[in-house]
Amino acid sequence: RLSDQTVEIDNPQPLKSGTHVLSWRVISADGHPVGGSLLFSIGAPSEPPAVSEAVDWPLRSAIWAGKIFLYIGLF
Repeated sequence: RLSDQTVEIDNPQPLKSGTHVLSWRVISADGHPVGGSLLFSIGAPSEPPAVSEAVDWPLRSAIWAGKIFLYIGLF
């Protein structure tokens, strides 16, 4: 619902405890899209996801070799 300068929405389902992201996008009065996001928690915040440090060394080496050959090829 749009009223004056406020946009209101009804959440289709109840939110559980934890961290949530609200992303929004509207069209401004002059016609360009405007958007953003808001991070919020209900109750205790969620634990951050585990980050894996998997490195594909053959791929990384091939990319560096390609960069070197490209640089040498410029001269």
